Amino acid sequence: MIGVAVADAVKTAATAGVKSITIADSAANILKNATALKTLAASNKITSILINDKTPPTAKIADVLVMQDIGVQDTHGVDGVKYNIADTASNIIAHTRFDIGDVLKNAKLISITDTKTPTLTLADAQTLTSITKLDPKTKYSVADGGTAIASQAAIAGEKVLSGAQAVTINKNYNIAQAKSVLALKNLDKNNAYAITDTVANILAESKVSGSKVLAGATAVNIKDTMANIFTNADDLETLAKSNQISDINFTDEINGNIDVSQLWNDAEIFGKITGTTVSSKDINVFKTTTNGISNFGVTTNTNWYAASLHQPFLTPPKGFSEAWIGNDNGFYNLQNDKSHFQLELQNNNTSFNKSDIQNLLNKFMTAKNSEEFQASIKFASDNNVQIQFEVVLDNPVDAYGNGNLSKNVQIPVNYNSISSDQKQINFTLNSRNWINASMMQPFISIPKVTTNGWGPLSSDNKYTITGNEIGHLAVNISSINGTNLTYDVTKYLAGLTSAKSPQEFDASYKNAQSNAAINNPPFSLSIFFGINEQGSNSGFNLAYGGLSPDGKNILLKSTLTP
Repeated sequence: MIGVAVADAVKTAATAGVKSITIADSAANILKNATALKTLAASNKITSILINDKTPPTAKIADVLVMQDIGVQDTHGVDGVKYNIADTASNIIAHTRFDIGDVLKNAKLISITDTKTPTLTLADAQTLTSITKLDPKTKYSVADGGTAIASQAAIAGEKVLSGAQAVTINKNYNIAQAKSVLALKNLDKNNAYAITDTVANILAESKVSGSKVLAGATAVNIKDTMANIFTNADDLETLAKSNQISDINFTDEINGNIDVSQLWNDAEIFGKITGTTVSSKDINVFKTTTNGISNFGVTTNTNWYAASLHQPFLTPPKGFSEAWIGNDNGFYNLQNDKSHFQLELQNNNTSFNKSDIQNLLNKFMTAKNSEEFQASIKFASDNNVQIQFEVVLDNPVDAYGNGNLSKNVQIPVNYNSISSDQKQINFTLNSRNWINASMMQPFISIPKVTTNGWGPLSSDNKYTITGNEIGHLAVNISSINGTNLTYDVTKYLAGLTSAKSPQEFDASYKNAQSNAAINNPPFSLSIFFGINEQGSNSGFNLAYGGLSPDGKNILLKSTLTP
């Protein structure tokens, strides 16, 4: 049936004899019923969804993306859906830099909805004013460092600063410096400053009741490691949406240990990351929707490329595996967790450029069945493109069982085969028969004696502990019979690594030791000290010595009498 209203879609689709329907309704009604339409679209009964507003509808960027996700088409032109975009300046600036779905590219008119004239960094102002379809009545102010303002002002025919309502030159402080300056009783009331600090410091200050440090800044900039920024992306996203984050800079290079799908959920933060100040790291995000399934991909200036994959024919394995938990390695038992796959490609083909790899990512992302997916794997392999898959858990988990939730758990898996009925792609876990877990408790005492060691410690494999080595204590659980360990051993690790007193540690150690032989599989328990300066495979084994006489410490002993 043709021209069915959204309100009648479900009933009409269920009517006997109706094989397909074409929906035609207003953008407002389609958006209001987007969830139901997406479910209906998955049944393959909808041939098209058309907007029938007499004039181009006005919508936020997020609303347009929702309508794109359910396959909305348009009656206002053959070159894509024509919306009038009305959104906050920060949203528009963020999406201008990567414009997933060509939302802004296809817009008729773009206007900002800020209730007050937004104060932008120079980079953000340049991005905003570069939009060709921006409402000419748009007002903005600029606040940035003196050097940036001076350089821009010296450009012949300069229009960004001259078009601003006001231009403010910022002094740049970290949070501690700003607090000192703001405490001055004779401070000039017209003092303008920007904040640049780490993720931890900015998030901590944002939670201080009554603090005026961030609120009084003309710009709040983050400068930190990629790991710290992405680990806290959800919290930073909240600040960004309230216009409290102006710019983000990495202090290191981007690598593959991130969940690509997180970038889409935290689009505000991602928009800041892809700003001009980090253009040397050049990230590009794109989205592909096939059969109602949305996948997201990322390409960078390095040879690392990634995509999140949500195809229903990808089958996660079950069992115990090493995982990336936050920024650390840990272990997890993958069962029926809500999750999605992530694909990472390492380009080893000198004849392949960034566009070639993005096209290859698109092959994986748009694969409609297992055969097409397997063909993409073969194509990558034949062209010397290294493939790596991970299962990414969608919900925070308590991987160690010690009450600490991890937001980002990625479990490496290996492509195995296509199922015999050609309907599924199967993966296998990277299983282990041993587990190490670090112990950071201050009440564990290391003996200062000569001990037997392993790794490149000395020619006779002995080492004298000086007491000031840079390293870490760890407990090791190893399967006695060589089979892969099961998830239940993590409760012993959790007891040891989370013990808050020597008494708790002693009880946890004795519990693990007494259950080691009867566990399935049985395991051995050992403690060692790894020395960072000597390399990752350097250290020595220690024997458990129990509680000290005063009960204030755990004693470890040498495994060799000096």
